[in-house]
Amino acid sequence: MDPQDERATIRTGDAALPTTQEEGKPKTEGERRIGPYKILQEIGHGGMGSVHLAARADEQYQRRVAIKVIKAGMGGTEVVGRFRRERQILAGLDHPNIARLLDGGATEQGLPYLVMEYIEGRPLNDYCDTHRLPIEERLRIFQHVCSAVAHAHRNLIVHRDLKPTNILVTAEGVPRLLDFGIAKLLNPELTGEAPTATGLAMTPEYASPEQVRGELVTTSSDVYSLGVLLYELLAGQRPFDDEGTGDVTRFAASREREPEKPSSAVRRRMRAAKEGRDGRKLQRRLAGDLDHIVLKALRTEPRQRYASVRELAEDVERHLTGHPVLARKGAWLYLLSRFGRRHRRVLAAAAVVLALLTGFGFNWWSERERAAAERERAASELARAEGVEQLLRLVFTAADPESVRAQPPTVSDVLEKGTALVVESDIDSASKAELLSTLGTVYGNLGDHDQAESLLREAVRLRQSVFGERDPLVALSLSALGLVLQSKGDYDEAEEAFREAIAISSEGDPEPTRLPTYLNNLAGVLKAKGELQEIITIYEKVLALQRSEYGDDTVNVNIAITVNNLGSALLARGDYERAETALLQALEMRRELKLVSGESTTLYNLGVLYRDRGELKKGEDHLRQALELRQGLYAADHSKVAAVLRDLGACLRLQGDLAGAEDLLRQAIAIERPKGDSEDLATALRAQAVLAMARGDSAAAEASAREAVEMMTGVFSEDHWRTADASSVLGEALLAQGRVDEARPLLESGYEVLLRVKGPKTRESREAQQRLAALGEV
Repeated sequence: MDPQDERATIRTGDAALPTTQEEGKPKTEGERRIGPYKILQEIGHGGMGSVHLAARADEQYQRRVAIKVIKAGMGGTEVVGRFRRERQILAGLDHPNIARLLDGGATEQGLPYLVMEYIEGRPLNDYCDTHRLPIEERLRIFQHVCSAVAHAHRNLIVHRDLKPTNILVTAEGVPRLLDFGIAKLLNPELTGEAPTATGLAMTPEYASPEQVRGELVTTSSDVYSLGVLLYELLAGQRPFDDEGTGDVTRFAASREREPEKPSSAVRRRMRAAKEGRDGRKLQRRLAGDLDHIVLKALRTEPRQRYASVRELAEDVERHLTGHPVLARKGAWLYLLSRFGRRHRRVLAAAAVVLALLTGFGFNWWSERERAAAERERAASELARAEGVEQLLRLVFTAADPESVRAQPPTVSDVLEKGTALVVESDIDSASKAELLSTLGTVYGNLGDHDQAESLLREAVRLRQSVFGERDPLVALSLSALGLVLQSKGDYDEAEEAFREAIAISSEGDPEPTRLPTYLNNLAGVLKAKGELQEIITIYEKVLALQRSEYGDDTVNVNIAITVNNLGSALLARGDYERAETALLQALEMRRELKLVSGESTTLYNLGVLYRDRGELKKGEDHLRQALELRQGLYAADHSKVAAVLRDLGACLRLQGDLAGAEDLLRQAIAIERPKGDSEDLATALRAQAVLAMARGDSAAAEASAREAVEMMTGVFSEDHWRTADASSVLGEALLAQGRVDEARPLLESGYEVLLRVKGPKTRESREAQQRLAALGEV
């Protein structure tokens, strides 16, 4: 198709506009601005506010965004408070198939706004039909959508409005989930959408029976909506014929009956339209597994559906790989047919031999027993998942505004009530441990590390008592606990938890991705402790595991991350040649995968490498590329932006551009200062001290270096290499003032620590050595 003629749907927030390239040109609305963004045109509006297409007004980078603004008159304290809390929740939804929240703030009138990623693509069903995708490819795209919804559920967010126009597929075939609304989980009336007759915001054609009836909505409602989406993707129509009626009574009545099988719907349509061979082929493809999977997701009673979105996606995966699906009863003929399909070549070659062997019956019986064991294990997993889903339902019920209070509950209310219910419940220990792990992780993400630690320690204890101390699920909880302990600064305990998780997973883990994850977590805490040498060995082991799992020539996200991390670790030790090789490989992979955020990180690492190796212009070029990408990805006050500003400033200093370096460092410090003491702020202050020395202002250098040392000591410890590095800069400032006795211990201990931790080749070690040499000349 000629790209000039291809139509696209641009979707963001509340509206979808079919456009051609000519029609898609922005229509200006004067010079209206919201924060640093210039409004180009309104592209949607609802009961709560409006959505606008916008671009940066300061022209620092070229990127269009979508801005949601609360409507004037709705800016009361409670509304604004909920808006900001929801913004924080949405900011935590970091998933490749979810449109990102980029920024937020308040207009000059005090109305809060959100800056969202601007997605250009086609609605899910339109994309699949336009490209005539076969069933397998449609199912793969559907699995990505499930992954995005499951990620939201893990963060206690129910979407409640899953439909094709809220799932855009980009030109590269990547689905992106949109429009979570404002406080949609906790306060349905603040969605900004036209209410239905039930008083709830929803799209009735895709709504679950409980939504249509106006009852409490849980994660199971999203499972139902996904079932409607899957039905439409496979059969080319929705399961009910009540679309467009506007009759809520008819909607409710239709949801009380089981819909027609997708294959039957295709057969009926085929007979009416005389579709011929293609219709019969599609009917046969849907009959069986896919019929059962769709109908299980569309059960009227929530507890009879899949217990979670993840379980639905896993059943789709079982179908694609030829394994028995949970949605079917598992009769032995069906199980044998699944086995035969997976191993048809082997069975065909052995058929003649088996016909001559009296052992045929034994082999058949063994396979039947294996299938029965697999079925029993799947049933056990399902029972546990249903227990978890039941408790989650109670969590949401406890937070229901109608059952709790006149005012809608907050996120804290949901977590507090949910945690109390889980702790006091008498469900089986395995289910309770799973819920405690989830809640502990959520608390950790929200920064309540003490509560997170308490819940995760109990999850570890329960899983040890149920499954044994060496079970892979115990390792999973230990890893989650280690991440919380690391966030609290308890590095030794975190390291112990990660090492125990690694030891358990190494003994045998059904999930091949877990061991690499635990190893990466261990590398993170070792980096924080300043133990850099072992990190290189860890990343090499992770890469070997991933290559073994995915193949030596495979390019995927996990391998790209590991190669980048390996390059970063080699850079930290001053092994510039190997670091450059690894980082260039990571950059190539991330560009091939179109991972812009990852590309910015690798460009940043390469910029630091070239700067430290003395290739200053090359380092500056890479750092400027990284800065441009990060300014397009993150808010202007994000720490990832400040980090590049800081290191680009150091690069300009080394080139003699002190004024340019000072301006960039001032920006970096201004970003980090309001956030309180941190490693990022201390690092920027250390860079400011070095710049002051380059200007000959040793007094200003001393002030900045002292603050950096004090901050590093608080963040890490007195003997950490980052503290030693800042102390060495302080020693240089004191030496410049002739205070040799004060400078000597700082310079000597600083160099000793840097040499031990980072080796003699790094920039920090070389600079510390130069300071020691200057001390000897005094």
